[in-house]
Amino acid sequence: MLLSLFYICAHWLVIVVFGTWWDDWCAYNISDKDLIEWAFSSGRPDTFYLTRFCQMFPWGYKLLVFLMYYFGMLFFYRIIRATVSLEDVECFWISAIYATLPVYDARIQLLGFPYVFGLFLFLFAFYLLTVFVGKNDEWQIIWLILLRTVILFLFFFSFILNSNLVFYALPLLYLIYIFRIRVIRFFDFVMLPIVFWLIKVLCFPVYGIYKDYNLVSVKRLVHALVNLLPEEIYVMRNITVALFGELKVVVFSVVAVFFVFFIEKKYLHGWGSILNKFHSNLKKDMILLCIGIVSLGMGIFAYLAVGSSNISVFAFAGRYAVLTPIGASLMIYAVVDMFFNSESKGFICLLVVLAGIISINLAYLEYQRDYFRQLAFQKQLEIRSELSDKKNIICLMEDDILSSIRFYTLNANAECVYGNQTRMIMNGVTDYKWLLFENSEKLDYFASRDGYHMKEYDVSYKKIDAFITYPGVIRRKDEIKLLFYYMTDRERFDEWLTNNSKMEVILPGTKKYDFLLEEVEDYYEIDNGSLYTDF
Repeated sequence: MLLSLFYICAHWLVIVVFGTWWDDWCAYNISDKDLIEWAFSSGRPDTFYLTRFCQMFPWGYKLLVFLMYYFGMLFFYRIIRATVSLEDVECFWISAIYATLPVYDARIQLLGFPYVFGLFLFLFAFYLLTVFVGKNDEWQIIWLILLRTVILFLFFFSFILNSNLVFYALPLLYLIYIFRIRVIRFFDFVMLPIVFWLIKVLCFPVYGIYKDYNLVSVKRLVHALVNLLPEEIYVMRNITVALFGELKVVVFSVVAVFFVFFIEKKYLHGWGSILNKFHSNLKKDMILLCIGIVSLGMGIFAYLAVGSSNISVFAFAGRYAVLTPIGASLMIYAVVDMFFNSESKGFICLLVVLAGIISINLAYLEYQRDYFRQLAFQKQLEIRSELSDKKNIICLMEDDILSSIRFYTLNANAECVYGNQTRMIMNGVTDYKWLLFENSEKLDYFASRDGYHMKEYDVSYKKIDAFITYPGVIRRKDEIKLLFYYMTDRERFDEWLTNNSKMEVILPGTKKYDFLLEEVEDYYEIDNGSLYTDF
């Protein structure tokens, strides 16, 4: 019950927060033809089916995400109970930390659904594998065959989260540990990722603009091996910053922990079995720490192998960290158990959990704030009539909350206002590079496909028609108020956005326009057809 309460407190906003962000705009009003092309060219045919499923249930899919992570937490609890020699209270705290770590808040995004689905299938399969191993000599052969088939089926489809192909080493190591020489009995489990990879490579090869996307090479594999441990340290540093990076999170967490311990001591003496009864064992802690290090390494190796580095845990880049909470929670608990006495361990574990709950809630609210800023951007476009016929616009933002605004986000916002797809609104200088080439293959691709919101755009038009500055004034303290207005008084909500957002338009013929254009053009240099920044 307490584990469920921790989870609900951490992730209830997954269901409540609404909006469209980042690549989700690419799935907005996209035809089946272009969505299929997008999915198959990236080697991910599952994207088509899962995206269409989510779009059929725009609210329900978020509830499904909430439930899949919830049951994934329960599966994780059962997995560590079956695979590691720990007491129930220790499994409880590890699972509580796992469930509340502020990692992969992008699960709230529609196109993040395949990551959630793949992780859920993996944890479900791993849990059933522990059941299969534990009942191996007791069940009738027909039930063993059926259960084995279901496990293989679940693992196979969990590989839609491609990093699970590496993470799958964990259940294989578990089988080797349990059966040792007899592991040959699980030859089908060993071959499973190889079969999936062959089917993917032979039947669903990437092509088009994705032909070099996530390309694995010998050089990248060496890079991954050399940088694995430093990257693990970097990820744990990011998790620590996410937990305790803001002073108010620390203050709220400490106050809440003291309050809980006061209530426990005065009224709920039964909680003592959860908060205080620990039995330290250095050997056990070292083993647990090593398992955590290996698990964390398996969770990030696949991303290093395709060229990623400095893996984030928050916002949309946090999708690379989707598998890190398993190893991170084991490591955090092992360190707490190793360095703190029995009386303080419950305090520290609860502090980590409450800090995670506060941090992840603040992260989800950032998504709501980002979407409200998009709606305010639309209001300003409605007001600034001089922009209605402009084709190329560079938007200079003071704050990109989620580091996710791209030209298709701004294009889509403009389409909501103007009802057409005749323009390209670029975020700062990030997207200006597409205009520097006379024949840009990618620009042609963007303009010819649904999802980028520029199908009526003239790709030969290179002039910058205007600069706009959009600071965005929606602050954290305004989020809840605006959410309340949106649900109860839409007219008041629109009025607030109109009165509290600003936009400056800089047109050609002004000194500021000339200065900004020169700054943007100086940002890039062209050498032998290649584009790079001079920083």
